[in-house]
Formats: sequence, structure tokens, C-alpha cells
Amino acid sequence: MKKLITLTILICFLKISSQNIIKVSSIGVGFISGKVSPDEAKIEALNDAKLNALRTAGITEQLSNYNLLFSAQKNNDFAQFFNSSTQSEMQGAINSYTIISQKTIQKNQNELVIEIKLDAEIIKYKSKLDVEFDAKISGIEALYKAGQQLNFKIDVTKNCYLTIFNIIEGTQGVLLYPRNINKSLQLVSNKSYDFPNDFDKENDYTLETELKKESNQLIFVFTKSKIDFIQSKINESIDSEKMFTWIYRIPPDQRKVEYIPFSILSKNK
Repeated sequence: MKKLITLTILICFLKISSQNIIKVSSIGVGFISGKVSPDEAKIEALNDAKLNALRTAGITEQLSNYNLLFSAQKNNDFAQFFNSSTQSEMQGAINSYTIISQKTIQKNQNELVIEIKLDAEIIKYKSKLDVEFDAKISGIEALYKAGQQLNFKIDVTKNCYLTIFNIIEGTQGVLLYPRNINKSLQLVSNKSYDFPNDFDKENDYTLETELKKESNQLIFVFTKSKIDFIQSKINESIDSEKMFTWIYRIPPDQRKVEYIPFSILSKNK
């Protein structure tokens, strides 16, 4: 996917008035054994501490969703997460966390344990999904050849703003739209929009790849108010944790998220 991103750095204040913020402490562990390296065990301990923080805050309904998300982050492969029908809605999220301590414990002769303690702020949603807030995206093909342009139609049921991410090969995340947050278009209900013509005439959305076949996963985030995703550097890859934290900080009644996959074939294929 061609990535030409122009961003203006702004300070964004995200309203979370329709949510409770709960402060908790938690401990997580990860095991260093066999093929599990210390770095991998640290990630496992961190994710375990996050899950325990959610449990402590009472976010117990859909912890399997978080397990799936954390596994995807750990393995740098979001294919399973995106293909799951359970990934969309959770009843709470981690707003922020601080690692208070980390230590390595000798469990036995063949096993070491990494223990991480967190202080975390958990968002517990007061609101539920707005079932009348919907979006229809049409015209995205399952397969493209390099050199073709990405274009599609969007219809929404309520006035809103749109942010589009793209996950390339299950690992590399990029912000596809808006490339300039000052030019984010407000979508009006019951009106059809063509992408990119109605959104961004300054940039080229020609599909390119250096692979024989490249998988892409578009993430459409529709929000009732303008909530900017901020990047500090132009053209930088998106940290998956920051992306999902941004999405799940938005109250459920204020967002609509859609996931659409497609692939790009090289010109020589």
C-alpha cells in the first residue's frame, strides 16, 4: 500500500464523560522456559497484568477478546484478531498504565518467572452501542493488482467523522485517512460519498506492493464527533497498542468500527 501521509501535530483532548475511570493495581507473570525468551516472557507478564487489571475493575464479560488482541500484539500478527467475530465490542478498556516494578524469580532449576506490577486506569463504559449509528461501505474488491486505485462508496446513518487505518501483512499499521487532520470531512447522514474523490483530492491512493501477494486490513472508525488520532512523525508506522487504545477510549455509543480485508497482487503475478 502506498503511504503518503501528511499530518499536523495537535494536542487532542478526548471526552470520556460517558465512562467511569477506575484506578487499580495488578500483577502479571510470564514464564521463561524452552523457546520462550526473556523479552517474550516480559510481554506475556505485561499482558497478564493488564487482564488482571481489567478483572479487578470488573471488566469480566469479554476478557477473551483482550486475550486475542494481546496475543496478536505479542506475535505481530492480527489475522486471527481481525477474522474473529468477537473482537468488536468490549465493556471496558485500559486507558493508561504505569509499570511499578519488574522482577525475575527463579521458579525451579529449569524455569524463570518475570513478574510485573502495574498501576492502571480502566475505562468502564456507561453507554452501549447505538444500533441506529451504522455505515455501509461498498466497492472494495477482494483482490487488486498493483497500479489499481483504491476507491469505494460510503453511506452513514448519522452525521460523523471517519478515520481509516490499514494493517499490512498483519503487522505494519498505517493511518490511511485523514492524511491531514485539519481537512477531515464531516459525513452527512443519508448522503453517498465516493472515496477518495469526496475526501482527499490531493493524494494518490494507488495500490502498490513489493510482494507477490500482500494482505491488507482496512479499519474504518466512524465517530460522531471529531476525535483525531495523533502521530508524532510523518509516515511512521502505527503502534498497534496506541491504535486500539485510541479506538477503545471512544465510548461505544460514539463510534462504529468496520473491518474489511483485501489483497494486492504484484504486477508480475
